Amino acid sequence: MKKQIGKIKRGEEMKKPKLFFSDDSEFCHSLNYFREDGNVGMILTEALPKFGDGTFYCSVFYCCGSAGDNDCGKQCLEYKPRNGKNGRCRFSKNCYEAGSHKFKLTKEGLEEIK
Repeated sequence: MKKQIGKIKRGEEMKKPKLFFSDDSEFCHSLNYFREDGNVGMILTEALPKFGDGTFYCSVFYCCGSAGDNDCGKQCLEYKPRNGKNGRCRFSKNCYEAGSHKFKLTKEGLEEIK
């Protein structure tokens, strides 16, 4: 049984928010991003992380790359290994692709489109 802290269960406060693609963007964002712009009626597609294809997103240079590229790694001025010694850079994040679930943004939240 999980111990509750207020209304949030332990471990849920650190959970990453779901990400979504809009029809006209190649970048995914959280639901709050779309709500702030007042995009009621916009169609959103669930974003799913891509694993095992050797691609990554650099959060310093805001671009995608492939594992083993000559411009990423020890020769990069911003390279900082996650373990402090060597290996994957701490600025290397997942790339995402559009999933099959589509949603319509409403004032109350999301409505799934079937």
